[in-house]
Amino acid sequence: MFCLYSNWLSSPLTFAITLAAGILLLISVVVLSGPRGGRGAGRRCPNPACGHANPIRARYCARCGHELTNSGRGPHCFG
Repeated sequence: MFCLYSNWLSSPLTFAITLAAGILLLISVVVLSGPRGGRGAGRRCPNPACGHANPIRARYCARCGHELTNSGRGPHCFG
């Protein structure tokens, strides 16, 4: 019995196109999963084991609960 899918990779051109499409898909996944720029760095947790990027106005780290410092700009300044 003849199988419809038995020869789809037998052509070198078909194989090259399939391989190129796979490589492009892999590259796009790697690029899109990386860190995203332009969203603002926020406030990095000073805990060396954490380093989480918190929102600008956060007082405590969302990941580890460590207190975020005010950078010496007063007790009510969270920038």
